[in-house]
Amino acid sequence: MDTATAPLEFCVNVFGDEYIYDINREAFARIGSAAVFDGYFGAELFEEHRLNVVVGTDSGLLIRHILRKGLPKGTRYLFIEPPHVLAKLEEAGLLAEDHEEIACVSHDNWRMAAERFKITEYFYINGVSLQLSIAARDANLSEYVELSWKLDDELTQLRWETIANIGGENFIACTVQNCADNVVSATLLRDAYQGRTAVLMGGGPSLDEALPWIAANRDRLVLLAVSRIARRLLEVGLTPDFVFSVDPTDLSFDISREMMKYPDNVVFVCADHANPLLLGQWHGPSLYLGALLPWDSELNPATLPHPGPTVTNTALAVATAMGFNRVILTGIDLCFSAEGYTHAKGSNERAAGPRFTLSGMRTQTNGGWYANTTADLANAILSMGVQAGKAKEAGMEVINPSPNAARVANVEHRPLDEIELPAPAAAGLRIAIPGADEKRRHYDALEADLRNAKRHSDAVKALAEEALDCNGRMYSEDGLSIVDVAAKERMDRIEEQLDADHPLFSQLIKTLGIRDLIKLAKPFDAEEMDETEAKSTGEAYYKAYRDGADKLVKLVDAALDRLECRRQEESDTPDWDKVLPRWKDDRHFRRAALWLARHPAAAERLTAEQRAALDELTQQYETLLHQTDTTHLNDAKRNSALSASRHRARSLLKNQQPDELKKLAMALEEHPAKEEAQPYRLLVDGYLAELNNDPQAALQSYIAIIDLKDQAETILEDTLLRVAQICLERADGDNALFALEGLAQLSPIYHPQYAELLKLTGQPQAAVGVYRDFLERFPTNLFVQLRLARLYLELGANDSAKQLLESVLEKHPDNEAAQRLLAETRQIRWNFSGVP
Repeated sequence: MDTATAPLEFCVNVFGDEYIYDINREAFARIGSAAVFDGYFGAELFEEHRLNVVVGTDSGLLIRHILRKGLPKGTRYLFIEPPHVLAKLEEAGLLAEDHEEIACVSHDNWRMAAERFKITEYFYINGVSLQLSIAARDANLSEYVELSWKLDDELTQLRWETIANIGGENFIACTVQNCADNVVSATLLRDAYQGRTAVLMGGGPSLDEALPWIAANRDRLVLLAVSRIARRLLEVGLTPDFVFSVDPTDLSFDISREMMKYPDNVVFVCADHANPLLLGQWHGPSLYLGALLPWDSELNPATLPHPGPTVTNTALAVATAMGFNRVILTGIDLCFSAEGYTHAKGSNERAAGPRFTLSGMRTQTNGGWYANTTADLANAILSMGVQAGKAKEAGMEVINPSPNAARVANVEHRPLDEIELPAPAAAGLRIAIPGADEKRRHYDALEADLRNAKRHSDAVKALAEEALDCNGRMYSEDGLSIVDVAAKERMDRIEEQLDADHPLFSQLIKTLGIRDLIKLAKPFDAEEMDETEAKSTGEAYYKAYRDGADKLVKLVDAALDRLECRRQEESDTPDWDKVLPRWKDDRHFRRAALWLARHPAAAERLTAEQRAALDELTQQYETLLHQTDTTHLNDAKRNSALSASRHRARSLLKNQQPDELKKLAMALEEHPAKEEAQPYRLLVDGYLAELNNDPQAALQSYIAIIDLKDQAETILEDTLLRVAQICLERADGDNALFALEGLAQLSPIYHPQYAELLKLTGQPQAAVGVYRDFLERFPTNLFVQLRLARLYLELGANDSAKQLLESVLEKHPDNEAAQRLLAETRQIRWNFSGVP
């Protein structure tokens, strides 16, 4: 059934808001758009120096709301609408097309508009936000759903590509924080496993397929695992030889914390900037990739190749350097499974249920069919292909045995049962936890380098503070002219001194202050700047320098304090006043339990107070380790929300994709909320029956949904639409009328179709009442006015028809249909007085 048979015009609520009812329905009916927007967006939409990418304009009301409130300094708004909505709003002149800080485009043109708005600069200052309008949130038009999913994928990928190019404060901070614990470089792994076969295990769904084979051949394989699959490996009793992690964020700990339960012979291979909660609480040997310190230092070793963007890329590069002659990729799918999973069992993503927020991006699999993927995974497919090509040149085979994994260049697809493995081999390179002497030498050398860094950082900070003082004295009170030439000359010398005396640390400090420095480039227009631009720019520049130097000083001070803490930890009688505060500040709670395990005799001599302090930290670690309601899990649940399956199903029906609907049915069958998922599964079954030309089976599914009543409220409209469509096609007027009556109760958008069917089934006076009710809500709807006028004529209500048509022609004097109908009223000489 086509709900667009009677396209609605703009309607007006009691608050004077004019909007397209098809898009916003009842969203603004009770309290008006201004109050709705204030409650929904709050102050977030009006923060300064931001680029808001907004899906939908709420019939143009959101643009008017922003203009009425006033644009914040340095903020721009990029609205993205479906093409047919965009055309309607353009026709109505509601898109603020003459405003330089507001643009409204279709999805095809959003990247061009974003570049014009300098999205890269906004990314640098962490100033890009994806916002959903009320229309996109409610998704009365299904086009908004996929548009939101696509933009979320594309913005995420673009953000990563942009930020990766400038490095980051977090990477520097984590490298400094980790330097005390990064004792041994991963370079000792080079060529240590020549002739051996490795299995590189990622977190994709195909990992589960391979685990039994891996377990059966464990003594013939070297196991390399990404950190996030620890929970799953522990469940099946598999222990890897090496575990890898590169991500500096706390999310990495969130999804990898179970690696702390591995035995202490597992080797942790981590990037220099890996999350300190993982490295600082690791109990076994660890090897680091990259530099020991984020500045030029003799302590920085030659390093193994460790490209990103993902931990899988890093692990494959390290495996190539280790000399394996073959690496088998498992759980490295780079696409979704048929059920909608991206990850294997044991992951938060798997626990949340299948993902339904899938855009139309697809990739070919090793098995020859196509699977859904995302923008970041598509990029990983390309980078993995390049890496596999380099591995191939080095004489290493790269194999992915899963038919469900994405097809990747230079990666051979070969089923597991066709892979010939070497005979069982002796254990490989033995890597031990560094001894006390090795650690002491490391700490001593590191301390000298850190103190040197502190001297330079303090000096840069002092120069920046002096430059700020000069900048304040240099200008006249109005900031328009230079009055202190000596201050100007001193500022010039300071700049030369920064470059000449502190070149390495000056650049590093700029990186730490990069977000503030990039603000000086002003992604917004120059005319927004104050008259005192030169003075304010100089002030902002040296404040960024000073604050960057201050950040580095604090990082180095904490690193020096951490060094002393590590020295104390080697002792049977540490200075607890130094050790305990450091552990608490770093959230390295597990170090208490590790100290107790490594100093059993000394543990017996602790005072009750000391033991209580250590027990408290151990308890905090256990709480941290077993936390389940995490941010990452909640994010995964949002992608698996059942409401998203409704929108996806509707899109697949519209595009006649039965195979994808079957996959969606499989996903719903596996959803953890079985009872809540039942109506959605029935809806998909109905859609599949329709595409299989079995309307009777479809009706059975839809009737089952209606029988569920309140449990199926969210999909009742979709269900009744399909019932109406099928019954109309089968000339089943009574049931079609039942369905349309239900739809009309849900929304006035269906009143015109309901009225028309009432007329066709011999209830014309009831149809008149429905049309009148509709026109009370939408008095300017020309389509329905003409329908009602025609019905009046058919009933002989000549005066009512004439009055209505004259009203129409006052506003639309050239409307030919109204003119013809009015002419008919003049030819009719009688009228049935009893008709309303």
